Amino acid sequence: MLDQLRGGRVGGYLRLAAGARVPHTTDDPASRPIVPHWPFLGFAGLLFVLNLPVYGFSLGYGWAALPASLLLAAPVAVAWSRPMIAWALALIPLIVLLPAHALLFPATMTPSPWLANQLAAHLPVIFLVAISTPRRICYPAVLITLAAGLSAIPQDFGHSLNVIVQGAVIWSLATVLAMVLGRTRLQRRNAVVRIAEAEGRRQVLEERTRIARELHDVVAHHMSVIAVQASTASYRIKAGPPAELDDEFRAIGTSARESLRELRQVLDVLRGRDDGGRPGLADLPKLIESTRLAGIPVRLTSPDSLPEQENPEQESRVEYAAYRIVQEALSNVIKHAAGAATTVRIDRPEPAVLRVSVINEPSRPGPPNPDGHGLVGMRERAGAIGGTVLVGPTESGGFRVEATLPLAVPITKGTRR
Repeated sequence: MLDQLRGGRVGGYLRLAAGARVPHTTDDPASRPIVPHWPFLGFAGLLFVLNLPVYGFSLGYGWAALPASLLLAAPVAVAWSRPMIAWALALIPLIVLLPAHALLFPATMTPSPWLANQLAAHLPVIFLVAISTPRRICYPAVLITLAAGLSAIPQDFGHSLNVIVQGAVIWSLATVLAMVLGRTRLQRRNAVVRIAEAEGRRQVLEERTRIARELHDVVAHHMSVIAVQASTASYRIKAGPPAELDDEFRAIGTSARESLRELRQVLDVLRGRDDGGRPGLADLPKLIESTRLAGIPVRLTSPDSLPEQENPEQESRVEYAAYRIVQEALSNVIKHAAGAATTVRIDRPEPAVLRVSVINEPSRPGPPNPDGHGLVGMRERAGAIGGTVLVGPTESGGFRVEATLPLAVPITKGTRR
């Protein structure tokens, strides 16, 4: 039964409550907390010192004033680091102190929970609970605190009805006010964080626009020149080029224009104007053909048809990532294993998983270095959509790149406070 409670909703609720901490001014753990620690430690020490004469002489506790004062001061000292544990400790004086007083010191004045010394010890704890916990924990905690304080009314001895009513009203209003102040401080902090995040996104977009402008001015210009020169080379050779050379020029021009088209798509993404016209699995034959023209014998194997998915947008993202991974893997083959026979394999071992493999046979000077930037980029691209990339040599001495990409990515909802 206890194991079920720990693993179920009750266990999760208790873990969330026990794990509550004072938030920082930003989402960065290195930033300072929104309220400092030292005022609460200092206030706890002051409460302990001031309550010693109150309980020791005014209420006649004698040496018992020491634990009674400690009961009131300890929750305030603990509240900054463990708000909900401090809240549980603060309930002890509310629930235990009055019955214990009636048994041990029946002839002295009753220390009602809404007296100034107890109220001062109680409000900082409620304030920190309101700052540190989500609503589903904060509100029940405040209601339990109100109920615990108001339950003292039937046990109250020696006070008139007016004093009891006034004390209960002040107790309730002060408790609610401490909660409201804590929630307001938390909401103000969250608003500052949202503004900072929006400003960060704006700066990122500006930087992306600047990068897009630089790419357009530098890369697009040179690629355009290459495309024009390759397309007009055969006309500028007086005797006319051989057929093989003419085909080579045409292939260079086609590759340059295709690179320009993909570059413009990247620039649109950087500028926030992605129109969705990104390459996918259907464009792999063109990529394979251009790789063959570079002198690499490439073979593509894939099922005749792949089952359609319920989330076409996610499938488009996965296919785009798969295309780029294959493209980078083939580029590595061209650079590091020129002339090596290569196989590109597409399959779905499971309905919601796409697997892409690029395997090249041994070739001099050998397989690509696993620490290269291209392989790092593959891992980053796959990791962005929840996939993985495995690379390494094959038994025959070649090299293998295998990407496993999920077609359904779980969405984790944030916890609202």
